[in-house]
Amino acid sequence: MRLSRLFLIAITSWLIGTLPALAADKLVIDFMFSSGQQRTAWLNLVSAFAKDNPDIEVINDQAVQENYKRDFLQNLQTRKVDIAFWFAGERLRQSAKAGLLLPFDDAFNDTVLRPNFVKSTLEASTVEGQVFGFPIQYYQWGFYYRKSVFAKLHLTPPQNWTDILAAFEALTKAGP
Repeated sequence: MRLSRLFLIAITSWLIGTLPALAADKLVIDFMFSSGQQRTAWLNLVSAFAKDNPDIEVINDQAVQENYKRDFLQNLQTRKVDIAFWFAGERLRQSAKAGLLLPFDDAFNDTVLRPNFVKSTLEASTVEGQVFGFPIQYYQWGFYYRKSVFAKLHLTPPQNWTDILAAFEALTKAGP
């Protein structure tokens, strides 16, 4: 929890120091939550930042996940948002290409900050060579299989999409 708190404070402090829009005494943060624990952890981090920076009014706009996803682009277009939580992917690319986000290139050119991130997480938050998001979490995508079932059916681990489809077909034929 301490590292996360320091991370939020570092990100926000960097933003305030580098973005003209944040030179004012107000910070608008948009985020979504999908669980009570996630919401509590985020609110604790934001509260800690506000406590450490009493001269900044922190406006913490939060929304339920599906509403936030639906309204993300519109909120960036119609409201002042200084920090927004989002995922890597198409909406991030759309927002960056539309000029609704500012890149974090200066922060990620820092030789101290960059090594703290997994390369693929930075790549997922990069649009046309510029980093548009601080990766705060990631998870692996993969194919998990039970070795004993594959051995019983004489299957080998898939190496490509064709192999995956063939394995699915063999598993479907074999049944439960």
